Amino acid sequence: MPQTLIASIVDGSIFALVTVGFSLTYSILKFPNIAQAAFITFGAYIAFTASQLWRLGFVTGIAIAFIATGMLGLFSYVAMFKPLSKRTPGFIAPTVTSIGYNLALTYIIQQIWGRNQLYFSTNFQAFSIGAIRINWIELSTILLTTAIVVSMHFLLAKTKFGAAMRATSSNPDLVRVSGIRINRIILFIWFIGSAFAGLAGVLVADESGVTPVIGSNLLVTIIAVAILAGLGSFYGVIAAAFVLSFAENFSVPLLIAVGQPVYYNVAIAYIVVVIVMLYFPSGLSGAGPNFGSFFKRTGRMGNV
Repeated sequence: MPQTLIASIVDGSIFALVTVGFSLTYSILKFPNIAQAAFITFGAYIAFTASQLWRLGFVTGIAIAFIATGMLGLFSYVAMFKPLSKRTPGFIAPTVTSIGYNLALTYIIQQIWGRNQLYFSTNFQAFSIGAIRINWIELSTILLTTAIVVSMHFLLAKTKFGAAMRATSSNPDLVRVSGIRINRIILFIWFIGSAFAGLAGVLVADESGVTPVIGSNLLVTIIAVAILAGLGSFYGVIAAAFVLSFAENFSVPLLIAVGQPVYYNVAIAYIVVVIVMLYFPSGLSGAGPNFGSFFKRTGRMGNV
């Protein structure tokens, strides 16, 4: 049980990191950026190149991946999504464009680094804390995500720039009239959101290896966490990430006990998401549980 708890916290940290950028982008530009998956993959390959091929060390590789993926996000916005938003308002065009862009980036990455699975040569030693066994990369993932969440909370709640970000999310037209330079806020969100995705890609790849589909494999999780959180909610993302990870990991002992394959844990996790959404139709960051809506739905289902 203690190991399941640690696995849930580590996975929840990863889920939070990969979804924060997706959610922040949606909160400002009001479209789901599917290319976030390619940013995850890009960050993993950049870190591998810097740490393994250029032999700069794993920590340096993480830093380079963070900056490089953030810059890729900036380039993507300035070169593609910003001109598109001026010509074609609405969310359909940028959403479809992000799907195509994701596929294009994944193909380019595949052509540069190949299809073979690559592995970091780092060997992080495990150690014990009481009954808990954990290695340094898992501990670093937890601490790093905690530091990022605390920093983002301070930025959003305690600074003028954070207040401008929240105002831009709520009413961008009013923010423009107020004289706030909304373009700076959008650029920052694209940089930091993409950089977080690249960082998460490195942390995932260190455990499972680097492949061209590492980001695509997380895409369903990103969307599920974002919807469960309430689209565009930073704090909702943190809660939803851990709800999903705990459901996924704590279902494994249950499946073993009843003699079922452990890979059903993913299905159970998403069933939990559906059930939670019945109680919280607006997501965990919404107006609270809607039990009346839940019983109406179940009642209609019973009458079918």
